Amino acid sequence: MKLLRKTDLLLIIVLALIPVLFMIFNMYGALHADNPELVVYVDGEEYGRYLLNEDRTIDIGGTNICRIEGGRAWMTEANCPDQICVHSAAIDEKGGNIVCLPNKIILTIENNEEGSASEDALDGVAG
Repeated sequence: MKLLRKTDLLLIIVLALIPVLFMIFNMYGALHADNPELVVYVDGEEYGRYLLNEDRTIDIGGTNICRIEGGRAWMTEANCPDQICVHSAAIDEKGGNIVCLPNKIILTIENNEEGSASEDALDGVAG
């Protein structure tokens, strides 16, 4: 008695490839962001948005200083005692976060897509 027919094997391969294709599509979209920008949140509220392709120094509420240079962003100074945010690795268009818990500051990378849907719109459907 034959356990698997050719069509069964083909169906298994197709079903296994679907999640891999979705993963590749999502990774490609993340790596080819149109306008990646640094978003700074202070105490849960958006403080500012800054393009990664414009070098600058950002004073965040007089407590922290962030630097954007060469498409990367990092915290250069903070008045918090532990300095974890200052010692965190730089973040870039690939993503990442830098968090300063004592000062309630979060640096994150988002893709600024012109003409994108509003924040109130659905961004996915679960089934």
